[in-house]
Amino acid sequence: TANQASTVEPATVAYHAVMRTLPRPGEVVVVQGCGPIGLLTLQVAKASGAGRVIAVEPNALRRDKALAVGADEAITPDEARERFGSKGADLVFECAGVPPTVQAAVDFVRRGGRVNLVGLASGAATISPHTWLIKEVTFVASLAYNHHDFIETMDLMADGKVKVDPLHDKTVGLSELPQAIAELADDPSSAVKILVDPAR
Repeated sequence: TANQASTVEPATVAYHAVMRTLPRPGEVVVVQGCGPIGLLTLQVAKASGAGRVIAVEPNALRRDKALAVGADEAITPDEARERFGSKGADLVFECAGVPPTVQAAVDFVRRGGRVNLVGLASGAATISPHTWLIKEVTFVASLAYNHHDFIETMDLMADGKVKVDPLHDKTVGLSELPQAIAELADDPSSAVKILVDPAR
């Protein structure tokens, strides 16, 4: 459908990220931030062999969406700090894209684990270098995609391993667009994905 086709590009961002740090069988994977990219990343990670995928997200609506698309658990950042403070996850995908979550991703990973920076934080992030050093963290960044990533992503969508319909909150026409933007500006977590149909 057109709604599904509109999500191929962000799904390919998620696919490319997971291919950069492919989960090993049975690994515990944390996806931090459940906007569109995070919700897609957790599905690709699951489809790629992760043992458990745990979504970390402060917003209850987005935690529910994470469970709806296949997360094994969806917890708050406070719960994640308690859970992963002593024994970290094997792999963390940082998809929130805000400066404080860069260090949080390292805090949530185990010694010798991997962190993949997917979300783009605007502004400088403060980190604790001793944590990175003590944990011997492997830190990888993932930007956009390669051309061949699109084919594999569309195959995952066609096979039902990546579900995009639950991400779609509503479709608006051009006349409704200013109101939709205003609502998102007021509360960025009020929707995950709003599509615009110029013909409406």
